[in-house]
Amino acid sequence: MITAETSYLFRHALLRDAAYQLQMPGDRARLHGIALAALESLFGGTPPAPPPMTRARTSPLQPHPSDPAAEELAAHAGLAGSVPAQRLYLGRAAEFAERHFRFEAAFACWQGLARICYGTERASTLQRAGAAARSFGRVAEAEAFIEEAIAYHAKEGERALEGLALGQKASLLKETGRAVDAEAPGRGALERAREAGDRAGEGTALANLAGIYAQTGRIDAAEGAYVEALAIQRAIGNRRYLGMVMANLGTVYGECGRTELAEKTCVEALSLHRATGDRRFEGITLGNLAILYHQTGRTALAERTYGEALDVHRETGNRRSEGIVLGNFGTFYMEENRNEDAEPALERALAICREVGERRFEANTLTNLGNVYLQTRRLEAAERAFQQALSVQRETRDRRFEGITLGDLAELFGCTGREALAEVTFAEALLIDRDLRSRRYEGAHLCGLGLVLLRRGKAAEARQAWSEGDAILKEVGDAPVRRRSGEAMREACRNAGIAAFDLTGPATPP
Repeated sequence: MITAETSYLFRHALLRDAAYQLQMPGDRARLHGIALAALESLFGGTPPAPPPMTRARTSPLQPHPSDPAAEELAAHAGLAGSVPAQRLYLGRAAEFAERHFRFEAAFACWQGLARICYGTERASTLQRAGAAARSFGRVAEAEAFIEEAIAYHAKEGERALEGLALGQKASLLKETGRAVDAEAPGRGALERAREAGDRAGEGTALANLAGIYAQTGRIDAAEGAYVEALAIQRAIGNRRYLGMVMANLGTVYGECGRTELAEKTCVEALSLHRATGDRRFEGITLGNLAILYHQTGRTALAERTYGEALDVHRETGNRRSEGIVLGNFGTFYMEENRNEDAEPALERALAICREVGERRFEANTLTNLGNVYLQTRRLEAAERAFQQALSVQRETRDRRFEGITLGDLAELFGCTGREALAEVTFAEALLIDRDLRSRRYEGAHLCGLGLVLLRRGKAAEARQAWSEGDAILKEVGDAPVRRRSGEAMREACRNAGIAAFDLTGPATPP
């Protein structure tokens, strides 16, 4: 039922719009000009113009009291026919939306600004639109805008800006599972930054290349590029990017089993993120720390830190990282035998990864779902999930997770009586682990291989493989995996009628 008040408001809005439409176009434009001037006076005058988009921005735009109303001011300026004011407020509205993690609104504003800009200004605005589109999963549009910007900057000889756009393209390709394709634009970004003497751009390009090297298994090259990028960020005093690079380097240390150094580096990065107000990377680093806390047996702290990371990602609208952390949280639940929590978390993570085009972590989540199915004896579903994951990991050249998935598949082969195939598959996984210096998984896979060898009647070889694996797990401090591996070994030895293998030390931290 329509109330009297609703009926009145409707009639009032209708009459107001009719009165507005009856005005001549010139009169309407003047009315919008008056509205613009009145609003500007309320907010303390016209804000200062931002640096032109024709050069790289070295510092964030300074806030102004009018920023929350910038979109409305841009609309009045456009209807008043004041293109300079419309440009000013569309740019400020886009920046304001990005600061508050409203990426769809930012995307719309950058698009609107690009329509009334020309030349290099337009190309740089399209880059910003592409970055905003990527932030909420519009990968195809992001890629198209960035390609257009690269083509224009290259044609005009704008080497520094071309380098920034190439770096943006490399980052997009890497994040969407195309790390091999990302290397050429990544190298192009580095070359152009060096040609232009752009130290900040050089540091960013080096860090981007380091991520590509890490994803494609070149760990030494990744570490070297990150260290070089760190030196540049320290030299130019860019604490925000210093924190980002440090967080990524910490992840590389963690993947190589240098757990103590990884944690120290990530904690230092987290402190920088908080000091510079970088909430987005604060969430990412919290997620990485949660992994390290779990690996070192601090279960309650890990669970709490995963929750904090998810809160930050949801606050900042970072869907990609939300999906990644949900997947890692699901793995945490699985490794703690909480499959009733693990499966829904992993299913939500899989949906988000598919939504935002994150193919690499889509495959990794499939691997972890396969492990839930394996633990709950849904063996056909587990094998299907592992094979699907392997297909994507090989396509995206994610060798680290290919090795992890091969190890999980080998365990499934062992559970289903295919012991010879399990032995061969563990050997394949170990080749990758050793090539990439993935010590944690080398240890886990050696222990898994030891159990397979034991079931095949090769007790001496089994003891050697399992003992080597246990020593590695002790070295890297992975208490949960070591504990589960020890339990499985004791059961297997009982079944084989032999004495349990010796542990190299306590299976849980003192």
